[in-house]
Amino acid sequence: MSTKRFFKTGNASRRYRKDGFVFDFEPLFFSGGSWLGTLVVDDGKQAESLAKFGPPVYEIEEAEYEELKKKQNSNNLVSSQPQTQTNESESSEPESAPSVAESLESELGFSKVKEDSDIPEEVKPKNQPMPQEPETFSGEDQEQESLGLDD
Repeated sequence: MSTKRFFKTGNASRRYRKDGFVFDFEPLFFSGGSWLGTLVVDDGKQAESLAKFGPPVYEIEEAEYEELKKKQNSNNLVSSQPQTQTNESESSEPESAPSVAESLESELGFSKVKEDSDIPEEVKPKNQPMPQEPETFSGEDQEQESLGLDD
């Protein structure tokens, strides 16, 4: 009988490999400069292998897993992606997914650079002459006098 075991990582943007297995965590939300992610493992050998991985992979209780999933749903920044664990010999290159920047742009409604015509006139900088720099004293003349290096 296999039981589910739950794991989290502070870096879900990468694949983890251990003992011939490949583990892809589901990114949940951005936290502390990286993507926090979770993974549920049903296979006993795979779970034991992942449990021995060490930081940044941690085994967690089901209650913490559920809490993290709720937090993801409330943030809703990353669409659900399937969680996978495969044997390394069966793995293939990951499919192309939208970048984090694209996901955030679409979720938050950001657009690319605005055209100059889209900027209101009162916000545009006025063409004004650059202020002249005051003449500064370089100190070379004084240095030459004090050293007796006058020509």
